[in-house]
Amino acid sequence: MRRVGFTPLFGLLLVFLLSACVESKGPLLTGMRPGTPLPAAFVIVNVEGKPEAGRFDRDEDTYVTLENGVTTVYRLMPMEDLIGPTGPFYIGVETKQNDHGANYGLVEIAPGELVVHSFDDEALAAELGLKADKFGIEVETDEQLLSLFQRVAEDARRGETKVARFKVLDLADPAQRAEADKALEETRKAKEAE
Repeated sequence: MRRVGFTPLFGLLLVFLLSACVESKGPLLTGMRPGTPLPAAFVIVNVEGKPEAGRFDRDEDTYVTLENGVTTVYRLMPMEDLIGPTGPFYIGVETKQNDHGANYGLVEIAPGELVVHSFDDEALAAELGLKADKFGIEVETDEQLLSLFQRVAEDARRGETKVARFKVLDLADPAQRAEADKALEETRKAKEAE
């Protein structure tokens, strides 16, 4: 299984069977402040494929989810702050409780939607002179990470990446909360049926 970036709740957010994985053995971009472009509490719903949903809550400048007793923290690093104008792109950073490494993905945020861009990790690693193995691309420095995602953002602007789309439901909005509750219940039932 190949993936871009991170793997959260029920294998939902940012799990891509046809995509790449970017990882580091230690956290990168630690001296930079994450953005908080998403609501304080929200549910994402897979809009392509089988219905799946997961809840996320903002904790200061991160988003947190809990699954099976493991806390996963997500930071959204605005690419514009890191490398200049790029559009609505963020580098998503996933870290898990008691894990020293991190996973990364290119995320685009539009009103009510979160889009994750995937790419051919082996070709891109070779082009940029990075290490790649069966698990994906390993980066060691902020510079390597930024160079890689600058290239992926350029490809995304040209429509040359695969995308997975998720609807973002703001739990502060009563109508969206009702839709989120229904999606979470459907996800729970589907998981129990497995």
